[in-house]
Amino acid sequence: MQQAITGKAASGFVFTRPQGGPVRDFRGAWWRLCEKAELGGFQKGSDGKDHWQGLLFHDLRRSAIRNMVRRGVRENVAMKISGHKTRSVFERYNIVNDS
Repeated sequence: MQQAITGKAASGFVFTRPQGGPVRDFRGAWWRLCEKAELGGFQKGSDGKDHWQGLLFHDLRRSAIRNMVRRGVRENVAMKISGHKTRSVFERYNIVNDS
């Protein structure tokens, strides 16, 4: 983890290329990874176009928030980590009911 943040500014990009430039779009790599892990794939929609059906990178945000809260991370800290600025939006992600 330390190698991923060494030399980066606090306001820097999370995902960067080896030369330091930002990764602006990683959807292709994400889709290939998910297909390989059998977590999704493209399907033809009613419009005749291919649409992704499966795990979205954004889905991991909800899981991360839920896991942080379950493990005792204070909600205001979880909000800072996840980038939520308002309590109402955070509550949409902070679904902790196991049923």
